[in-house]
Amino acid sequence: MIKRLFKIYISLDFILIFISLFLGKYWLLNSQISFFISVFISYISMKNYQNMIDSELLSGKYDDIKEDENVKIGTVKNSVTFFSPLKILAYLVLGVSFYILNKLEMLNPLAFLVGVLPMPLGSIIYGATDVANFTKS
Repeated sequence: MIKRLFKIYISLDFILIFISLFLGKYWLLNSQISFFISVFISYISMKNYQNMIDSELLSGKYDDIKEDENVKIGTVKNSVTFFSPLKILAYLVLGVSFYILNKLEMLNPLAFLVGVLPMPLGSIIYGATDVANFTKS
């Protein structure tokens, strides 16, 4: 699943690189910096939530729960997952890169935003193709 999603992201990035070659080196630099940082943030988020779910399942507290029973999940653990150190570091790197590009007068805000665009677009494509594959089987 994750490999297929990242293949979609990389394909969209190649399209972005191709377009950026015609728009200039600053466009390419801004879009690639924001793309790779957003991929890093997305990857860290997926891994944190996967680890949280695995640890909840391995704890054994859901072993004797019936299907129709509602279970309250601990909010403390969810907030720790949301505020993970790596994710905070990645957002800090995103902000610092924006600041440095601006300080060096190489910032192109539109290119920076377009560099993040493959993430939601790739997720939409993945979701649409996943639904199509799900309905076939």
